[in-house]
Amino acid sequence: MKPASSTWSKSAPPKRRRAPAPKIECTHCGAPMRLPIPAASTRVCCSACGQGFAAATVHRDPFVIVLVPDPRVSATPMAREIPPEIRSAFACLGIEPLFDLARVRTHYRRQIARHHPDKKAALGPDARRKAELKTRELIRAFEELRAFLAP
Repeated sequence: MKPASSTWSKSAPPKRRRAPAPKIECTHCGAPMRLPIPAASTRVCCSACGQGFAAATVHRDPFVIVLVPDPRVSATPMAREIPPEIRSAFACLGIEPLFDLARVRTHYRRQIARHHPDKKAALGPDARRKAELKTRELIRAFEELRAFLAP
């Protein structure tokens, strides 16, 4: 007797697609901006000119987002000349000089978590020493940026 064959096959559930980020032009310089779909309200910054905006979702069906210029969000380095030591501090953290203090702080914390000496302790004394040097460099860069970007 032959075993009964099954025609039913297990298939993976369909993948959920993320909603595409809306493409919007900056009202200040006309550069294209991609911004996350805000849950309620958020602040965004144009990567080309540094103009800040407050973004809010006003309606869900049809989807409507309102952008209002917000001077508190504007990238402060764009308003004045950036000294070379501040540029090197931005480079040390691996970010562009257009970020505001909140974004710099977030990126700094991620970098510190990645390069912390306690995480590298199991890799040996050389790796720990390199991690300590990198951590000191990140702390110095963040202190310079905090003093420069502070209101």
